[in-house]
Amino acid sequence: MSEEEIVELRLSKVFSGARYEIPIYQRAYAWGKDEIETLIDDIRDYHSQRKGSYYYIGTLVVHKKKGIESGETVYEVIDGQQRLTTLFLLLCWFNHKKENSGIVRPSLDFECRARSTEALRTIWDSSEDPSKVETDAGADEIHGGYKIVSSKLSSQEYDECFVKYLLEDVIIIRAELPEETDLNHYFEVMNSRGEQLEKHEVVKASLMSKLDDDKNKQSAFAKIWDACSDMTRYVQAGFSSGERDALFGQEWDRLKVGSFAEAIKVLDGTEDISPGTEGRSIHAILDTRKSDSSATSALGASAIDDDDSGRYGTIIGFPNFLLHALKVDSGDSFGWDEDGPGERVPLDDKKLIEAFEKKLESSDDVERFIFRLLQLRVCFDSFVIKVDSYKDNTEDDSNWSLRTVRKEQYNLQAVNTFNDSRHKTILNLQAMFQVTDSRQIYKTFLFGILDYFHRKNYDFKVIKEGFEDFLIELADTRARHFINAGASGSSPAAVGTTIADQGVRTPHYLFNYLDFILWYSNPEQLSGKSISDFRFSYRNSIEHFSPQRPDKSAQLKDLDEATLNSFGNLCLMTKRENSRRSNLLPEAKIKEYDSSKQSLKFQVMATIAKDKGWERAEITEHGRAMRHLLSQGIRDSGDGRQNQ
Repeated sequence: MSEEEIVELRLSKVFSGARYEIPIYQRAYAWGKDEIETLIDDIRDYHSQRKGSYYYIGTLVVHKKKGIESGETVYEVIDGQQRLTTLFLLLCWFNHKKENSGIVRPSLDFECRARSTEALRTIWDSSEDPSKVETDAGADEIHGGYKIVSSKLSSQEYDECFVKYLLEDVIIIRAELPEETDLNHYFEVMNSRGEQLEKHEVVKASLMSKLDDDKNKQSAFAKIWDACSDMTRYVQAGFSSGERDALFGQEWDRLKVGSFAEAIKVLDGTEDISPGTEGRSIHAILDTRKSDSSATSALGASAIDDDDSGRYGTIIGFPNFLLHALKVDSGDSFGWDEDGPGERVPLDDKKLIEAFEKKLESSDDVERFIFRLLQLRVCFDSFVIKVDSYKDNTEDDSNWSLRTVRKEQYNLQAVNTFNDSRHKTILNLQAMFQVTDSRQIYKTFLFGILDYFHRKNYDFKVIKEGFEDFLIELADTRARHFINAGASGSSPAAVGTTIADQGVRTPHYLFNYLDFILWYSNPEQLSGKSISDFRFSYRNSIEHFSPQRPDKSAQLKDLDEATLNSFGNLCLMTKRENSRRSNLLPEAKIKEYDSSKQSLKFQVMATIAKDKGWERAEITEHGRAMRHLLSQGIRDSGDGRQNQ
């Protein structure tokens, strides 16, 4: 970068002879009270301590290009767009407060975000106080930003001397990238140097660059991507009311368009992206140094506001969801061991950028993928469990919910996906998988579910008809996968004896799978209330019901190591419970813990211990009975759903 490409600009001259544009892959203006007031206060503090010294506010990285219509030079903002937009608002305030300010009219546009651009122009041109102008719903953040600037600078502590310092002695460095710069490579270099970039935003920019500079395609791509990336809401909330009608039908409940080309006709770039739906941009993150969580909350109340967030949580974040979508799009076959022909997409977001570079090369690839992403997201929202925080008294966010969304007057309404006994069965099957595979990466069961949606052509009716049977088979197959892995040629029953009797090395899935079978079959050792109240939670520590190291004062017959570590003497509990009371005898554990909040296997063991005691004979018999259920599988264990 030459000296001619790096210039120091006073705040009053930043926009002189320059037109700036915020690219579509950036998110819209997002600075709020904290960021804006901090910027102003930092300048004030420096001015009060070092009068006469320049204050360097940071660097603005731009890439020069020619305007498509006008042919004039446009500076595409690569890094610093949040700060630049705030400087625009500061200049607007000065212009309104001081007649003949001499400030050149700023030129700043948001590519394909007409409402945001119009908001900036309205604030500059307004003949009255812009902070009192009625807000356009599509540009709340920009109007809100101006109100914060106006309120801050109108206070008495910011005098004429400070205003002059702000305009003439605050410097921003504009660094212009060479015209031949590969921006995708630039983003990756920034990322490799430890900048706070979101990898999925690097992927977004890279994919959009493959769309042949077609603005309609890029605009539609960005709207779909941004709506899908917000895992805190149903995807329909990411579009305007008119777009929902066209994309999801009059009921807003399922995808009606059949291709990206059809979606482009709906999302033709004439409407601004709905407020609050913009995806995180690469460079806005560099400005704000803030991080949004894609895996925290989502909506789903019986009657929900489009901007509601906080009630529902998602089981997977957007970067990992992208990899699942890419895996489906690439035609990877499902398998519990993840082995298969060809180079498969890894379900690890550390490899996100590399995976997309290898799989999507052309414009056709990108167009196919973005529509696939939308298809999967719509099905995910309707058929995959969420976490419901409403009246949630759990300690581990395990208040599961399974809801779809539909139109109710002018809002979205969430309702149960199934209205019969399948609902609780499907919910519990997914919860069983989730508490076993709680990590974001390698959530293989979810890929199996998304692959099922794809194989059913995303047809809601067909998905509903076979979803319960599919999940039961998925659960049984995984159990057989563990059993066969320890078989060494033995029969399944013998395998159950070995793989399930490994003490703390016993696969956790076998415990959760057994709990589902117990819930599903409703055995006599469990009360109807135990069945109806049961909920899968994150019990992630294997407990020996009869302790390995009992208190020295305990009167306990010695048990051999094989019996202690056998499946009959094991259950899952939380790590906190295990570490706190692991040496208690069975009778004391039953008294110490509320059995109704424990696993169903624990409750069965507690019933046996109360009735017969807990010695070698009881452990052996219980282990045999439970291994028999494991070898039977869900279908052959009976159906206790009539008690739900």
